[in-house]
Amino acid sequence: MPSLGVGRLKLRGDDLRVYGTDKEHALRTPEDPFYKNMAAECTKYQIGVNVYAFSDKYIDIASLGTIFILACLLSAKEIMK
Repeated sequence: MPSLGVGRLKLRGDDLRVYGTDKEHALRTPEDPFYKNMAAECTKYQIGVNVYAFSDKYIDIASLGTIFILACLLSAKEIMK
């Protein structure tokens, strides 16, 4: 998980008391708009991005996954024109 520089993410899933409560939904929402903006830029120039995420701890896929979701939506929108 990126922890330095632009696009860095905080470790949000280390508090086990959050799981199974009303606060758990916050772990499923993107933390920072950086990856959304990055997806838009990559799509504009037809750049593909691969992310391989392996860890024995929490990985903020909600933030990182924004790249894939938005890139797919923007690409589909261009195809439909």
